[in-house]
Amino acid sequence: FAESPDGILLVVAREVDLSDRTLLLVGGRRAEGDFLNSMAPDSSMAVGLVVDGRLKAGSSLSGLARDLSVPFLGDGAENPEPASLRIAHALGRLEAVLSALRRWLLLAFAGVSVAGLAGAWWAASRFTRPMEQLVHAFESTQLDAPSGGPRFLAHRRDEVGRLSRTFDAMLRRLRRSANGLRSAERRAAIGDFARQANHDIKNGLAPVRNVVAHLDEVSDDPQTLQRIFRERQGTLSSGMEYLQRLASVYAGLSEPQNRAVLDVCDEVRKTVSALAAADPRVTFSCRGKPRVVGDALALRRIVENLVSNALDSLEGDSGSVRVSVYPEEDWVRIEVVDSGRGIPASELDRLFDDFYTTKRSGSGLGLSIVRRLTADLGGSVGVESVPGQGSSFAVRLPEHTDSP
Repeated sequence: FAESPDGILLVVAREVDLSDRTLLLVGGRRAEGDFLNSMAPDSSMAVGLVVDGRLKAGSSLSGLARDLSVPFLGDGAENPEPASLRIAHALGRLEAVLSALRRWLLLAFAGVSVAGLAGAWWAASRFTRPMEQLVHAFESTQLDAPSGGPRFLAHRRDEVGRLSRTFDAMLRRLRRSANGLRSAERRAAIGDFARQANHDIKNGLAPVRNVVAHLDEVSDDPQTLQRIFRERQGTLSSGMEYLQRLASVYAGLSEPQNRAVLDVCDEVRKTVSALAAADPRVTFSCRGKPRVVGDALALRRIVENLVSNALDSLEGDSGSVRVSVYPEEDWVRIEVVDSGRGIPASELDRLFDDFYTTKRSGSGLGLSIVRRLTADLGGSVGVESVPGQGSSFAVRLPEHTDSP
């Protein structure tokens, strides 16, 4: 190959002997791009002349290439310099195959990842969902309830099923122990009640007995009898009123008889409305339409006792008592919140005990009745209080649903 002002030439020289003379025959043609590319067997190949790392003629492709050494005589040069004829094959088809392969590999990886995540979620859910159900059953189990607990998982033959069966067995033992403990507490409470009732009745009968004895002493003198009766009539009336009040308090200890599905908001609203008519410091709010199964009279007594205690805790004519009803998961919550003087922490533990009271004229049965009636309805009662800021009593009753 040679460089001339007319472009790149492909030159061929050959010596020819004619008789006694030797002739040098030189021939060539222009080696432009079309000529060089015509040397390639198909369109996916290209041929180019490369001199000193630069393309002098022809064309170049990115792909598979091979160089053939050829001499190159530059313009005005006397000696040829090394050059190469570069034949390149494009990798278009191979790159297309590789690109398709990469896409398929990415799709396969994505599919495997999604399948792996789905499998992991499915495997985890088979363990975590039963555990969540089991934990929910544990939290909602009550020792006072006749049945319950995670028995619906006991049929499983895995670790969750074994844990459920173990819990069932433990729950049955705890219920037997709780029943025995309740019987002992009931006997002790009956003994305390009998002693307290005997004491209260004696206190009520003592002034009545003294008046009757005094009247018996003057029974032979009608005028004196009449005078003494008028003088002691107030004592008789106060004694009888005291006994009547005791009878009303003890009547609150009777078991509820008429169980039905109750609209808690409606029942509590009736009770609070009657109390608010006498004391406007009592307010009421309700959210939803929660229902429970129980005795309406028992529910009214619970609210009456809690609101009466809250009103007693208020200082003077100031303060407020707020009664709220709203659903809370599987429960119905009745809150009675006051802004009264509060309850010291030392008294909270005994607040619901029979005959325990901090009032001078109290019988100590109001909150005890609340605790027992709430337990009869399958619920629980708790209290939080800050001295000087008020108290919050919360009754939680099992919510009734229409589902079997």
